[in-house]
Amino acid sequence: MMRSGHPLRPGCDAPSSHYEHGYGYMANLRLCVDTMDAVIVDYETDGRVRFENEEWTTPTLQERRAILHAAQLEIERLGNLVLALDPEDTLESKTCR
Repeated sequence: MMRSGHPLRPGCDAPSSHYEHGYGYMANLRLCVDTMDAVIVDYETDGRVRFENEEWTTPTLQERRAILHAAQLEIERLGNLVLALDPEDTLESKTCR
């Protein structure tokens, strides 16, 4: 299976879901960080992340930059998906008039 010319790593095509945790917001997700050859599966509001099959860690500056870049790319891809599936669903159509 290919996405944007890159073969999908195991688990990179899994859907994400969100839930509330007792002491703050947490997300159960799968974000492929290609430049690190890693997948983030969870994060805490204090900035710690959990990579697939690893323990919680505070990412280094370089890792944070790679994670932020991957997240921004994913946001753009998801925005394009929304536009492709529902071209009338724009930010302007959701604002109060």
